[in-house]
Amino acid sequence: MSGNSRIKFLIFFLVSKFRKTRCVAVGGGLDLALHVLINVVWLRYQ
Repeated sequence: MSGNSRIKFLIFFLVSKFRKTRCVAVGGGLDLALHVLINVVWLRYQ
């Protein structure tokens, strides 16, 4: 359970960090790809 909490925290940390630097990104497409990746990881480790 603590492993899942750690993964959850890491995901939210990466998302918040990514959103702060998103102006450098190519746009909404990369944001969408990130969310899809997070969903895949989330389902895999849940």
